[in-house]
Amino acid sequence: MNMLWGVIPVLVKTCLSDNQVDLARQLVKDYDLAKDGDSILLVQGFYKDNTLNHRSVMALKI
Repeated sequence: MNMLWGVIPVLVKTCLSDNQVDLARQLVKDYDLAKDGDSILLVQGFYKDNTLNHRSVMALKI
């Protein structure tokens, strides 16, 4: 996906933050992937075990 759309996956443990939206915004700034005013996608909830899946894709403004 990176070669086609510039997707850069970042795997984090859910215990790092209770608020994934704030965590996503902070990570893209920390990795210098986005700046204020940019849009990003937060994709989460995909597990190997389908019974655990709660898939979600959100567009966020930095």
